[in-house]
Amino acid sequence: MPFNGSFYEEVLKTYEQRRMMRRRERDLRLQEVYARDAEIEALDVKVQSTGAQAMMQILENPAQSKEISQKMQTDIASFLAERKRRMLAAGFAEDYTEMVYDCPLCEDTGYVDGKICECLRTRAARAMKVSSDIAPMLDAQNFENFNLNLFKPENREIMQENLMIAKKFVENFGLGSNNLLFYGGAGCGKTFLSSCIANALIENNVDVVYKSAVRLFADYLDHIFNRADTKKALARVMDAQLLIIDDLGTEAVNQHTVSYLFQIMNERAIRNKPTVISTNLTPKEISGTYTERVSSRVFERYEMVEFPGEDLRLKKNLL
Repeated sequence: MPFNGSFYEEVLKTYEQRRMMRRRERDLRLQEVYARDAEIEALDVKVQSTGAQAMMQILENPAQSKEISQKMQTDIASFLAERKRRMLAAGFAEDYTEMVYDCPLCEDTGYVDGKICECLRTRAARAMKVSSDIAPMLDAQNFENFNLNLFKPENREIMQENLMIAKKFVENFGLGSNNLLFYGGAGCGKTFLSSCIANALIENNVDVVYKSAVRLFADYLDHIFNRADTKKALARVMDAQLLIIDDLGTEAVNQHTVSYLFQIMNERAIRNKPTVISTNLTPKEISGTYTERVSSRVFERYEMVEFPGEDLRLKKNLL
């Protein structure tokens, strides 16, 4: 699954910058070599011109293409052998003037045979995690580290079910994924499980935006009151393949934030883009805090996932 276009382009810009830097470094090494032995530069010119001349000759005499190609290869091999001899004699390694790539597999283009290279996949995932509100925690908060033994015995069965819901959400993502609403008291594992979902999908090249409710609505208010340019961040909220809103209800609830929440839920539903929300509010409190339009959409369009009231924040490896 591809990343969001605009975000992906930003990641790819670093690849072009890297290639430009590597070309400049190679040019400096070539200048160093040519200054020590000018004949090496002449040999490089001969290699380039021999290939170009052979192509022209083949176009003019296609019937002689085999003979022309064989002579070209022989001549170039001779020039390269002499170049190697002179490089070593001048005190340079044979490959000193070759291009050096961070990723030899894709040669820093990000693609191999038209497919995303693993290096680009890794860099893009890392950049997306950095852009998240919980970047420092994402690497540690994954399904492998979700420890059911930290819950009280009477709560483990419920949390096992919640874990399976989250894993199923990841496995079926893009196949008509539903929306999720995690609700329960503070410190009961909602944020951790949301992070598990984010981590797994980011690793699978899904464009995930993870925002705390406070940050999400602050960006919106900054935009409408012209306090800061948050247009790009707001666009990603709507465009992302998955939006995760953490701690809904901790924001300052007013007509502007409620209206924006409805806009998010409605617009993403129209675009068939799933959303995961975590909140400390109960369903009744959601109805009392937000408008009927918002609460009705939550109850109609979101799978309600209750977390047992157990504060795990002081327990090791979780939250």
